[in-house]
Amino acid sequence: MTISASRRTDIPVVYFALFCQRLKAGYVYVVNPFNRNQVKRIFLRAFFVEYIVLWTV
Repeated sequence: MTISASRRTDIPVVYFALFCQRLKAGYVYVVNPFNRNQVKRIFLRAFFVEYIVLWTV
C-alpha cells in the first residue's frame, strides 16, 4: 500500500514530531473530512505500507 499524506497540511514542516510518534506507534486514525463520524485506523508498519509520500512546499 502507498500512503499519500500531507494533502490537507504540510506534515514535514508543521507536524513532524507527531508524524514520528505515529510511525513509532505503528498506526494513525484518519477522520473523513466530509463525515466526521467516519474514522479509519491506518496501519503504518512496513508489513502493510511500502511507501509514504509526503507533500510539501
